[in-house]
Amino acid sequence: MKNKLSFFGIISLAIISCTGNNEIVNQVENPTILNKKAPNEKEITIIKKESQAMFEKLNDSIFKNVKMKTVNTSFPSSGGSSSIVTQKAPDAIAVFGPYNIEVGISGPVATNQSIIFNDGNNYPPIGVYYADVYRYYLKVELPANAVGIVDAVYPVGYSNYSNQTSGFTYGMAVENGKNYLVANTYTLHLKYNAAGQYLGNLFRPMNPSAIRFTYRYFTF
Repeated sequence: MKNKLSFFGIISLAIISCTGNNEIVNQVENPTILNKKAPNEKEITIIKKESQAMFEKLNDSIFKNVKMKTVNTSFPSSGGSSSIVTQKAPDAIAVFGPYNIEVGISGPVATNQSIIFNDGNNYPPIGVYYADVYRYYLKVELPANAVGIVDAVYPVGYSNYSNQTSGFTYGMAVENGKNYLVANTYTLHLKYNAAGQYLGNLFRPMNPSAIRFTYRYFTF
């Protein structure tokens, strides 16, 4: 019984209005605001704080009133694959899955975000970039007495795009009396560097193709 209560405390049910069109637009009319010079330490600190604040605002708008669990994973320097992280299962009457479901890209959910990019890849180099934020959003209906967990995302995106943390988030939500497992991971379209040069179709950590979520659910 203690294990059940602990599990529900981690990913509790909540009332939510889930929409796929949450968007925060922060347009940059002239992306050369750094005057083609490398940012100093003060400017870097400001950009990091503003980027994190925007990420938190966006994430809160997507997962309002949902108790989310973040799973940080790892990917090789080339990006594109996730470490499979099997979540600890609760004591349950029955276990269903694992199931795989492909999800397409959605967005942009935020545009022209200034970020310090440094995710460990050789390209692009560490620096200030202006990026559009896209996401992959899973929403699957489960039985009323079920709780779901996401074990893996392949290829994996960012759980936090502002500091390029590899991973995903998931949680449970109730909408119009129905029970849903929701999950999310981000990818970035790096559009401009600090000098205002357009970088073309440069996405990190992965290109905008469908990705696979692996999940299970449990009944009690």
